[in-house]
Amino acid sequence: MVCDAYLIDSTSQGGPSVEFTRWRRPVLAGDTLNGITTIKDKRISRSRPSIGFVTLHHELLNQRGETVCEMQHPCMMLLREYATAMGNAAGRGSL
Repeated sequence: MVCDAYLIDSTSQGGPSVEFTRWRRPVLAGDTLNGITTIKDKRISRSRPSIGFVTLHHELLNQRGETVCEMQHPCMMLLREYATAMGNAAGRGSL
C-alpha cells in the first residue's frame, strides 16, 4: 500500500531500515483500509547533499476508524532541485 500510495511516483532512493511495525488489531476479509502518512522528521544528508532523509510514520485504519497497523521508517529522497534538474518525477515527493 505504501508503494502504491506514493513511493512509485516519488523521488525515493530507498530506505536503510524499518524502525517498527506494529499490528494493533486483526484485519479481516471485507475490511476497508485507509492510510495516513505523517512526516516526523527531515534532514539533508551531510555526505550526499542531493539526498534528504525523511522519517515517515504510516497508520492504517479500518472502516470503523480503528488503527490496525502502524509503521515508521526513514526514507532517502532526492531533493527537489536535483529531481527537477534531472526530470525525475517532476520533483514530486521530494524534500
